[in-house]
Amino acid sequence: MNRVQNLRSVARALVIVSLISVLSVSHAHAFTISGQKFPNESTDYRLDTSYTGSGTGWASVGNGAFADWGATGFAFSSNSGSNTQVVAGNYCSGNLGCTSRLPTVLNPNIIYYFVVYINTYGGFAFYDGTQSPTLPSNYYDLRTLMRHEIGHGIGLCHTNYGTGYLMSTQIAQGVAIGTDADATDGENHIYNGTSPGPSGSCI
Repeated sequence: MNRVQNLRSVARALVIVSLISVLSVSHAHAFTISGQKFPNESTDYRLDTSYTGSGTGWASVGNGAFADWGATGFAFSSNSGSNTQVVAGNYCSGNLGCTSRLPTVLNPNIIYYFVVYINTYGGFAFYDGTQSPTLPSNYYDLRTLMRHEIGHGIGLCHTNYGTGYLMSTQIAQGVAIGTDADATDGENHIYNGTSPGPSGSCI
């Protein structure tokens, strides 16, 4: 009797351990895509002087944000003559930032370059790593914002549900988000056809 009970206890424990293992490595996916992509999983970029001149740490943050996308498989290289660029000024109609992509009329599914606009006229406080050792709760993390807009540039739309993703519809103050699993899934699906696929239409 005791041996049977012990075996049942061991079996239950194994099931619990298995469930914990599955839950610890799984994640929900919420990405949506535009249907547009670069011809290759790489391109170059440059930081315009309007951007680099906006703050002490802005150049470092910008270069870092492009480098962060390398972890997903998309390779960016700096090139002073690139059409893909980041600019700063009176853009985006009150939003933190925005992105424009340039597909052609002849081939609307191909992205040839994109421009990230950072709104420095909206009264937003951007954290570039120089204001304090850690991100203040009343600042927007510039590197997170840059990662988000670059994601749009390579073909990702917003997530279909939930908050706290890199590609969520809003970036909150005091929050830093890296190129998370959802963004990585999206990039890998666009450029390598991997699963899972998008969770809905482009938002």
